[in-house]
Amino acid sequence: MLSFFTRKAFSAFLLIVITYSTVIAQQLTGRVYENQTGKPLIGAQVTVEGLDISVPTRRDGRYSMPVRRGEYFVRISMPGYVTYRSLIRFGVVDYQLNVSMRVSSDLTQEETEVGTRDANTRTYTDTPVAIDNIKIEQFADAFGQLDLSQLLHFVLPSFNSNRQSGSDGADHVDPSVLRGLGQDQVLVLINGKRKHQASLIYLFGTTGRGNTPTDLNTIPVAAIDRVEILRDGASAQYGSDAIAGVINIVLKSSTNGLKLNTNHSITDQGDGFSQNYSLHYGKALKNDGFFDVTADYIGRGRLYRPSSSAYTEVPRAKFGDAKVNSYSMYFNAEAPFNRQKKLFFYAFGGVQSRSTDANSWTYEADNERNIKAIYPNGFEPRILSQIWDGTLSVGVKTKTNNAWNFDINNTFGQNQMHYTVANTLNASLGASSPRSFDAGGFGLLQNVTGAHLTRKFRNGLRTTHVALGTELRVEDYYVFAGEEASWKKYPNAADLPGGAQTFPGYRPDNEVNAVRTNFGAYADLETDLTRSLLATFAARFERYSDFGNALNAKVSFRLKVNETFALRGSASTGFRAPSLAQSHFSAIYNDVVDGVSFEKVLAANNSTITNALGVKPLKQETAINASVGTVYKPNSNFILTVDGYYVSIKNRILLTGDFTEEDPEVGKYLKPLDVKSALFFTNALNTKSYGVDVVGTVFSEIGEKGKLETMFSMNYNHTLLGDINTTASLKGKEENYFSQRDQSFVLYTAPKYKFNLTFALQQPKFNANIRFIGFSKIDIKSHEQDDQGNYVSNIYSARVISDASVGFLLQKDTRLIFGCSNLLNTYPSRQNPSQSETGGMYESVQMGYVGRSFFGKLRFNF
Repeated sequence: MLSFFTRKAFSAFLLIVITYSTVIAQQLTGRVYENQTGKPLIGAQVTVEGLDISVPTRRDGRYSMPVRRGEYFVRISMPGYVTYRSLIRFGVVDYQLNVSMRVSSDLTQEETEVGTRDANTRTYTDTPVAIDNIKIEQFADAFGQLDLSQLLHFVLPSFNSNRQSGSDGADHVDPSVLRGLGQDQVLVLINGKRKHQASLIYLFGTTGRGNTPTDLNTIPVAAIDRVEILRDGASAQYGSDAIAGVINIVLKSSTNGLKLNTNHSITDQGDGFSQNYSLHYGKALKNDGFFDVTADYIGRGRLYRPSSSAYTEVPRAKFGDAKVNSYSMYFNAEAPFNRQKKLFFYAFGGVQSRSTDANSWTYEADNERNIKAIYPNGFEPRILSQIWDGTLSVGVKTKTNNAWNFDINNTFGQNQMHYTVANTLNASLGASSPRSFDAGGFGLLQNVTGAHLTRKFRNGLRTTHVALGTELRVEDYYVFAGEEASWKKYPNAADLPGGAQTFPGYRPDNEVNAVRTNFGAYADLETDLTRSLLATFAARFERYSDFGNALNAKVSFRLKVNETFALRGSASTGFRAPSLAQSHFSAIYNDVVDGVSFEKVLAANNSTITNALGVKPLKQETAINASVGTVYKPNSNFILTVDGYYVSIKNRILLTGDFTEEDPEVGKYLKPLDVKSALFFTNALNTKSYGVDVVGTVFSEIGEKGKLETMFSMNYNHTLLGDINTTASLKGKEENYFSQRDQSFVLYTAPKYKFNLTFALQQPKFNANIRFIGFSKIDIKSHEQDDQGNYVSNIYSARVISDASVGFLLQKDTRLIFGCSNLLNTYPSRQNPSQSETGGMYESVQMGYVGRSFFGKLRFNF
């Protein structure tokens, strides 16, 4: 009997050894060299997609790395050379792969999908305009941010996104800006296709007041391969919104195997606990097809930063970040119809369900809006939202070298927000009031159908790319009402206010279902005029059903002065169509100023109030963009780009300040609504913005197998405000129209300057990262005014923060990372809570008010 079990045990042990050796023990080795000279390439990055393994080549150009049995794409990349990528089947023996890399006629090897209609040739340093190419996994593994907007905020100086607090809907959807312009003046794409905007419109004093954003956090970071950011006007190529630039989110593709990522973080005060779990599976299909899917969960606990006891007036006892639970699933797929691999079907998309729970402003026990029988000690309402976001894109395209290629696509997207107000009451109902209310919400649907043609023409060493296309876009914006008690004021002897306190629900007369269509057609030409001069020309015509036509054009160039230096520049016109929310949204809502709560009405653009005041229907914002820049690349280990830019915008759409019941022109319309003030959207302002972006990268070899990447980037921007264009009936009331305080939110939409210095050390079994991020001084006007009527400034002094992490390869398929965000526990300058927009000691500026936090991450490959 013993010998029987011994034989079985030995057999099982032998089976395990054989299995381990055939699955794990293979080595991929080889040499990378330049094809013309045969010299070894030092620091070329060899990556096995799907195994989370990447190593640099050594001094002799050689490399080695462990691999598993199966099919994987191997990618070898290096600045200045054309990227190598091939599907390789690994068996039970070691595999040798020697690669000769061709020097690119471009200045770097990274592929890009924005800025040109040809998605496969132009790179971020050889394009006529500036394009960032952010490898998401590199930064997601190295640092503590879990969602896309926060990750980009701490990586790109030209991009800013701050979590809001005490700002109703803005607490639930992070505002994001590029180059200090508006949240709705940047276009967002997924895999090169237009993404729908959020249905939210920012109302309170945030950097995006009056804007309708695109919610970047609806796409899980684990599903993203890279983010390309075109820092230049691009309306002539992509249509409305692309005034500041274009953000293209490229989903993962062609990866093999199963990955499990876990992320956890907590602040040094023991709150704000965050957790993230993502499961990612990629499968390489036959004939260069792929299927890739990601499931993701993010949970973020509440974060409180109570005001100091030195302040006697504290409008919010529970100032801080909202609680969040988010569930997402995204996929990306492509497959050829036949073995010739010329005709492909593709599809991508995903859904997210996100619930958010944010604390609002404090109501003391003696506040007239409180019922002591319900809340004897006062109350602090909570605004809850249920956000649903989904997108689906399907298409058919061809891939040929010597003929016209077509891409026929349909992309559908929807975003909806549904509010609940908890821990509150309707004072007009007295002690019988419910404590929770369905407040209604809003949504946006968008469908884009497009047909695109591209062709490449060659004449010796010169190449010309031609692109033509049309798009039809349909948008549907809707508002749905909350339950009656959430908004109604019931008759009561004490004349107490009605509706859910802090956030009255939407009323039946706020309900709207607005639809518009937009037809666009474009032509795009990119050609080598000489071996050194590249030129591009683009034009696009748009026809909107609600406001009319828009025609825009763009020219750009890149001049290769020599092998190490190039000049580039562009000039274009652009536009942004008013969002349907800006044209049709209306609401009566609660505001708090100097600790006093009151109702105000946001009148729709075509309402009785706006018509009586002579407010014209909203029209498009128009822009002129210009940029000039340089690219310096003396060798394969150093790249420096400097790009200056100018953006002039006319007829910017503003959400005005308050016109009170004392105003003779407005007051007569407010009394029937039982509100204290009114505001509305209007084309009212011209602005000019200047700035410069600097991006530099240095690659260094450390020891036999190590690599150090040093990255420096900086943005400087400055905005000038023009005259405020009021209606004739409101002439002389420019301060109400657009106050000094509201102007400060436009002037400091982003810091005047922001820089990032990052050091990334990579060894085969160890990596370390440290970065320093600097923010300029911020000057936000408070509610307080001096004797001359000027708003008193809340000054936020310049700050520098630092983050660090270390990572270890525990096994061939397991990596551990831990680190610290904001090592020195730096906060913005403290302010008087009663005079801040958030009701706390800090505004939502610079690095935010989280303080120091610690994080840990685990990466598993199966």
